[in-house]
Amino acid sequence: MLSTVSNTLAQRLSTWISTNLNNAKPFRAAPHLPDVSPLFSHLGDGKDKITDILVLLEDSGQVEQRVQRIKLAALGRLTASIAHEIRNPLAAIDHAAQLLTESPTGSSSDKRLGSIIHENAARASQIITNILDLSRRERAKPEEIALRVWLEEFCQEFVRNYKGSAPRIELRVNPKELTVRFDAVHLHQVLWNLLTNACKHGIKDKDDSARIKLVAVLDPKLQRAQLDIIDSGPGIDAEGQKRIFEPFFTTKSKGTGLGLYIAREICEANRSQLQYIDQPANSGGCFRITFAQTGVRTQTAGFYKARASAGM
Repeated sequence: MLSTVSNTLAQRLSTWISTNLNNAKPFRAAPHLPDVSPLFSHLGDGKDKITDILVLLEDSGQVEQRVQRIKLAALGRLTASIAHEIRNPLAAIDHAAQLLTESPTGSSSDKRLGSIIHENAARASQIITNILDLSRRERAKPEEIALRVWLEEFCQEFVRNYKGSAPRIELRVNPKELTVRFDAVHLHQVLWNLLTNACKHGIKDKDDSARIKLVAVLDPKLQRAQLDIIDSGPGIDAEGQKRIFEPFFTTKSKGTGLGLYIAREICEANRSQLQYIDQPANSGGCFRITFAQTGVRTQTAGFYKARASAGM
């Protein structure tokens, strides 16, 4: 029975048989599966309306990716066409602000205003750069990544290069041989963004350094690797959680509002998911990457067993 596979699909089929109207609205049969759009068609002459039916399931993620590529290409053309015209006056404004702050005759108020102008000019320039980078992003090139080794090297690099009070990072990977398929350059970009956010916003005491936990596990139900990035801050309220992945949404005056949006787009390009996980009170904020393809490599036999979501 079709209902044993998916109640939603069985209901759609029943409606189609009685009305001959296709409801192609995407749905997800299980949390670990991609969204699919169903289409039904009679086989042969269609005399047997119950059994001679062809069921087509289209991975809506592929459609969304095509739409996204078209959207980003249009955004890139628009941004590229105006970037030069915007950056030139921005550079002039920024230079004038620097002269204002460096002037020996300027008052403390002038210097403060000049600093504000400089910071906001830099922020506007960064927004342009982020949009251009997003539209120029190359297609993902997934590769097998041994998470424990890769994350150890990444954490060392992040602590070494972070500009500010060095964060304290706790890393746990279970099983230790956990592997995923993801574009390594993309994963580096996503985690750098998430850890930078954790260092800036995920602290309770401004004078304290950030404490970050990276916890990678194999979900026993989904059979997919999950990587949690947990900070020690106040977390995100319910209203903020609804909008944190929207482009240009930010709760900080110096933020561009594009970091999390770009991070999620990159994860989706690698057939993975980035989401915010609501935590108990005083437990910090948590972002989770759920990888599309997971494996466990045994060191003795070099055996690699992959677990992939449908549609891979």
